[in-house]
Order: sequence, then C-alpha cells, then structure tokens
Amino acid sequence: MLVIQFTSAPGHSKGAMWDRLDAALERYSKALLRYRALSQLSPTNPLHHKHLQFWLTDTNGGLNDLQGVTGTLWDACNIPDLTSLTQPSDPSDPLTNLFNNHLLPLYHQLIGHKIHAPSHYITTHDAFTDAPHRSSIIYHYSDRLVLRTLNVASTVLASMVPALSSLALYYMPSEGAARIGGVVAFTFLFSLVIVLVTPAKRIETFVATAAFAAVLIVFVGGQAD
Repeated sequence: MLVIQFTSAPGHSKGAMWDRLDAALERYSKALLRYRALSQLSPTNPLHHKHLQFWLTDTNGGLNDLQGVTGTLWDACNIPDLTSLTQPSDPSDPLTNLFNNHLLPLYHQLIGHKIHAPSHYITTHDAFTDAPHRSSIIYHYSDRLVLRTLNVASTVLASMVPALSSLALYYMPSEGAARIGGVVAFTFLFSLVIVLVTPAKRIETFVATAAFAAVLIVFVGGQAD
C-alpha cells in the first residue's frame, strides 16, 4: 500500500499547499489539451510546401537566407510536423489532388503565367540597409472555380457511365459470355470512377458498385428474355 504524506513548511497552511497543487494540475491539463489540439491539425499541403521550398531557394525569393539548423525546418522529412493556416473545406478526392498537385502546376508552367496577370508583388528588403533588392511574383488561382469545374466534370462523368454501359450492353451479342464480361468490365469501370472522383469510403464504394452490378444484371436478363 502506497501512503503519501504531505509535510507543509513552517508558516504555510495545508490549504495553501492544496491551492498550489490545484493550480499546477490545472496548468498541466490546459497544456495537455493544447498539445492534443495541435496534434489533430492536418499536415500541410504538399504542393504548398513545394512552393515554399522553391521560394526559399529562388534568387528572387528567399535566396537561401535560412542556413544551418533553421534552414532544415522546411525539409520534406518535416512535413508531418508542419501545418497550414487554411485547410480545404471539403475532403479531397484523388481527382482533385491530381488536378491541384500536378495538372494545375503544369498548366501554369506552360500557359497560365502568360494569360493570367500576377495578383501580388512581394519585395524583399535587406536586413541591414532596408533597401529593396529582390521581388517575387505571386499568381492566384481561385479554389472555388477549380472545385466548381471538377464538380461539373465529376457529375457529367458519373451520369455518363451508367448510360453508356447500358447502351454498350444493348448492342453486345447475347450469345456466349460477351454480356457477362461486359457487366464485369463496366462494374470495374464504375467502381474506379467512384474512387477517383468522390471521397467515398470503402463501404460506400462497395454498396454503390454492388447496386450498379445488380442493375446491369437485371438489364442483361431482361434483354435475354
């Protein structure tokens, strides 16, 4: 049995000692909750981190001003410990990630910087003389416009897959296993589209795919009759 005995110093009452202990526990609890809140923050966007690293090494940007240990804070190995002040409001699907992380940078590199006007100019000043000596150009692409475009494309694609699948099965020969193979192929295509264009969970993908396969089987059975 563990017995803890508190001995108060001369001139201090037990009540004051318990007050100090309660205050210490309260500070510990607040610190624990803050750490838990920080741990639940989403990691930074890899594309944003890539742009930051590019700016830090660019001759018109950071120009490798961060040296030593300070310069390693923004390395790729530290991405899980970094976060962004702004996070996307909607869960990202693979199609959105592909567009934002690969297609949009490629578009900007090829023609975007030619047809879009810069939104901001950032001038870097010398730390000692305060004289401007570097200037950075920032381009802005609206996230709302990108999401609207992707939503329209996803909706059109999702509505075309069932219709085109039924049309293709209608013209397939009923003899042999051609239509059964078509059902398998179109079911796989439908599940692939769901995975790529929606943030659906695995159970939701399974239920939707099973329902789609059942509809195609009923359609094939009705055509056979």
